[in-house]
Amino acid sequence: MTGAAPRLAVLGAGGRVGTLLRASGGMPGVMWFSRRGGEGVRAWDLLADAPPQALQGAEVLICLAGAVQGAGLSDNRSLALAAAGAAAAAGIGHVLVASSIAVYGARGAPWREDARLRPRDAYGRAKVHMEAALLAHAARGGPKICLLRLGNVVGADAISAAIAGGQAIKLDRCPDGSSPRRSVIGPLTLARALLALAAQAQSGAGLPPILNLAQPGPMAMEALCAAAGRSFVWRVARPAPLPLAALDTGAVQALVPLAAADPAALIAEWRAAGGLP
Repeated sequence: MTGAAPRLAVLGAGGRVGTLLRASGGMPGVMWFSRRGGEGVRAWDLLADAPPQALQGAEVLICLAGAVQGAGLSDNRSLALAAAGAAAAAGIGHVLVASSIAVYGARGAPWREDARLRPRDAYGRAKVHMEAALLAHAARGGPKICLLRLGNVVGADAISAAIAGGQAIKLDRCPDGSSPRRSVIGPLTLARALLALAAQAQSGAGLPPILNLAQPGPMAMEALCAAAGRSFVWRVARPAPLPLAALDTGAVQALVPLAAADPAALIAEWRAAGGLP
């Protein structure tokens, strides 16, 4: 299915997902970049600086850089386009860009990659705009682009912040009395999947332009709380939470088979990455 591991560069090492991936130990030999740099991470301001010399020779670039809220949401588009431009300048043939399940919206889950996009919030809309700009850029030539529509990364999402915090967890209750169910992926599983997808990109088969990336089977948020040993109280949210936000993972399973989501295993991956006592 895949050949030798390509030389890989990852942007966004200082973000929540990037930090978990580095701590997971699942991506050895990778060149890490962030705006500020740090131990084991090269400093590179993607929007202000020329591509660093270290980028030369990389074969695949993964862009995790982006904003999740506030005025910086428009930077998602700018950062992704800058990453594609830097890859072209460095002779990198493939760019994998982190997008989100948030592009899909409110109806039709589990969503396939060809589903209509109806984002519910500003973050989802920002990712839709980013995707459109990247696909238009790729159509004009340059590196091949694969948009990775990620499910919730355990350890980097809202429920993880609540679990790790010292305050009581308030869990949204759906109209049927259950907690929301979400497509998720553990940090170590994500690290290994990214390595495998990068190798697949370099193979003769390559990757599709859009790919959902999560472990099979949506996870109930109350199950994650239970696996972490944390109790919770219900709250009634207005508007009501989306009961199911799930990705169809058939396409990624055909390329990189991933284990079904299991709450205990997900929490264990998070703990191993140092994100949960």
